[in-house]
Amino acid sequence: MGFWFLSGNKRRRKRLIAWGAKYKIVSLKDEYALSNVTHLKINHKRLDKLPAYIDCAENIEVLDLCYNQLSDLPREIAGLKKLRELHLGFNQFRRIPQVVYTLSNLEVLTLEANEIDHIDEEIGKLQKLKDLNLMANQIRELPANIGNLKNLTRLNLAINQLTDLPAAFADLENLSMLELWLNQFSDMPEVVKQLPKLKNLHAVLDPEQLNKTLIWAVVGDNVHLADKLIARGADVNYKDRSSDSSIFTTPLFEAKSISMITLLLTMGADPFLEREIIKRIKTREGEVVKMTGKFESFITMKHPKEIEKYKQAYLKTLKMMEK
Repeated sequence: MGFWFLSGNKRRRKRLIAWGAKYKIVSLKDEYALSNVTHLKINHKRLDKLPAYIDCAENIEVLDLCYNQLSDLPREIAGLKKLRELHLGFNQFRRIPQVVYTLSNLEVLTLEANEIDHIDEEIGKLQKLKDLNLMANQIRELPANIGNLKNLTRLNLAINQLTDLPAAFADLENLSMLELWLNQFSDMPEVVKQLPKLKNLHAVLDPEQLNKTLIWAVVGDNVHLADKLIARGADVNYKDRSSDSSIFTTPLFEAKSISMITLLLTMGADPFLEREIIKRIKTREGEVVKMTGKFESFITMKHPKEIEKYKQAYLKTLKMMEK
């Protein structure tokens, strides 16, 4: 890259900028951006590795690496002394990376929809943590040190393999919101009743919550999770209007891979379900939504070539079955 003549730190910064250009990350486009970025979002880049020189963006407070293929983090992450939020959902982590436990200022840690089956005792080091999301993993038990998280107010453990909770769980004195649905409890652990500030406990399966989580899984192209949710009763034709009241979405409208589309169609998703097409028009008063009077379905929508080919084969099969 021609960086050999630069000093060590400048060389590393140049490499990070070049890496940012490769992945079209605007927040890392030049020295000015690199020095001023506090919120860095790197999603849907198919990353399996983060560069060691990420610590050159020393002012980062929020780092979002969701929807990639990461299974570990470089130890240089420890150099991000201002980091308050770390989002690692929809990756391939089997354990929480050890370097995370060195982030003493961390307040938010999200690791939903990974492959984590074990939580280390070091979790207790994150004394400032307020929000911890471990939803949709393979966690079978929690360490006693979880009780050290005295500042924790939100904890999501839904869709795991938990059968009990440690006695130290009662030490989470500031916990006000807890999600435990879709675990392996035979009865609600008694320790939950000892949480002094708990106001919202989601332990029973809520159909609305289940359906929205299915769409969330489809957006992340997590076929295994989607299959698990459907088996539990999630509606493959659920119309979600939570993001925009002018138009609904369904799991099939959000599907991006053939494996996900195949799962949804096999489970009864309606590819002919129509929704009205809208246009967003910018005005002096802001963005205005205009209804077009035209409609689209999964079948009429434009897709990448691979999915278009699959769609045509699907339609051909339907016609053959009608004969």
